[in-house]
Amino acid sequence: MEPWGPAGDRRWMLIDDGGKVVTQRTQPRLALAAAGLLPGGGVRLSAPGAAPLTAPVPRGAGTRTRAPLP
Repeated sequence: MEPWGPAGDRRWMLIDDGGKVVTQRTQPRLALAAAGLLPGGGVRLSAPGAAPLTAPVPRGAGTRTRAPLP
């Protein structure tokens, strides 16, 4: 736990090709996705019918990891 909430919470976001944040409000299928922190940092996303996506810890502010979504 950190002073502002659970460790690692709200440190990651999904963005579209235009750099806009993608949320469950606009993409309800995100409710089916699961995220988990990886040992040593990074995050792994999984969802039914999609290959898992692993993203390393960014090297600096504003770093993006591209991954196609089905």
